Amino acid sequence: MGLAMPFLKNRWFITIIIILIVMGWFVFSKNKSDAKYIETKRGRVISEVSITGKVKPIKSLDLAFEKSGRISRVLVGIGDRVYTGQALIILDNTDIAAQLAQAKASVKIQQAKLDDLKKGTRIEDLNVKEAELKKAQEDLRGYLANAINILNDAYSKSDDAVRTKTSNLFINGESDNPTLNTSFIDSQGGTDAKAQRLVMRNMLNSWYADLQTISAASSKQVLEDSLQKAQSDLSLVRNFINKITDLLNGPNTFSQAALDTYKASMSTAITNINTASASVASQIQSINTQGFTVEKIQNELNLKLAGNTLEDIAAQEAQIEQAQANVLYYQSQLDKTVLLAPFDGIITKSDKDPGEIMSANSTAISLIGSGKFEIEAFIAESDIAKIKIGETAKTTLDAYGPNVEFNAKIISRDLAETVIEGVATYKIVLLFDGEDERILPGLTANVDILVDKKDDVLYIPTRNILDRNGEKIVKLVTSEKNGAYQEIKISTGLRGSDGRTEILFGISDGQKILAE
Repeated sequence: MGLAMPFLKNRWFITIIIILIVMGWFVFSKNKSDAKYIETKRGRVISEVSITGKVKPIKSLDLAFEKSGRISRVLVGIGDRVYTGQALIILDNTDIAAQLAQAKASVKIQQAKLDDLKKGTRIEDLNVKEAELKKAQEDLRGYLANAINILNDAYSKSDDAVRTKTSNLFINGESDNPTLNTSFIDSQGGTDAKAQRLVMRNMLNSWYADLQTISAASSKQVLEDSLQKAQSDLSLVRNFINKITDLLNGPNTFSQAALDTYKASMSTAITNINTASASVASQIQSINTQGFTVEKIQNELNLKLAGNTLEDIAAQEAQIEQAQANVLYYQSQLDKTVLLAPFDGIITKSDKDPGEIMSANSTAISLIGSGKFEIEAFIAESDIAKIKIGETAKTTLDAYGPNVEFNAKIISRDLAETVIEGVATYKIVLLFDGEDERILPGLTANVDILVDKKDDVLYIPTRNILDRNGEKIVKLVTSEKNGAYQEIKISTGLRGSDGRTEILFGISDGQKILAE
């Protein structure tokens, strides 16, 4: 018992020593800071709006026949590229073709009967008809003489619209390389406008040269051809002025005062061109109408010379007109048995086979326009104010993963809201840059639109900024040893979508804040 007591005392002593060591370590470790710090840095802060949309073709159409029928031939398949006016599917039309042939034969028969009716007539009737013919011919010469004045006026208005009204928009407008005196966001539109300005110069020079060869002695055919060409040239001028107007309506660097002046000039030019075009069209119609009148009176005179009565002639002419109307009817019915491509594009659906009965107004062919595709997406009302037409965006398609990027540009945004599942959104449309065979309709597109960016600014992670009673607070470290900190009020700038927020004042570069 005497030997055991020192041993027990030593055991208790050792135990107490161990407890004291453990407690000391625990206290020491608690005094050391476990806090994590973040050092303020300078760099880039980016704000983007990210949305998801669907790829769609610029043009798409489901084509159908007006009437039912049995399919005779299918000329295209899925994936085929087709062109405007190309035949796609043909219905059996042998019956209609036979009826058309009969109608054409009937016209010939009725014309032959009219020829048989040609006989002579009385001298008094001949004199009246000859006087009527002379008057009609004089009226026609008057219309032809007035055509020269209308042609000169049309040229003058076109020359003014191109060379005067747009003179301040072009540098070296009459040279082989005209240039615009400002830049436009629509770079392709600017390129087209410069090319069209060169076309306008050459066209006006050619038009002026043609006018020098025309006089009152020119033939009816020459004057009619000149009027037809003037109508075509006026259409070119109208397209050119509309192109300039579209550019002025888009983003540009003009002042508002200059822009208003240019737009007013374009409006005046279009009004003048439309007036000239209406005058040319009216004169063409007048000449044609008077020409038909002369021809009709001449035919009537010829019939009188052949000895036929007016009643017989009129009755037979009516028979011919009826036969010709039948030809037009059966031709239109024949045309309806052929499905034509209304625009250049690619076939996306064609599941019909020869011999199959095609119902009226049911889809026979689906066609999308070849070339560029667009993205249709819906954006929250909180972000719509940040979106501007003409802004570019980075786009990825789920089909190719996040590492394959495509460029797109915003071309439109709706002014009216679209409610989706009770949430107000706004539709925007983006156009892909260029053509790419990897882009297909229906693909899901992920769009990142850059709305703001700042370089070399002081920033910290957004998650480490506290919002307290409307003020922005950070915990500024005052002692790394024990984790002491001080709450500092800061002012923030751009809040990025990359998890960073710009710091305007309150802390400086290189300071440390307590991470949350």
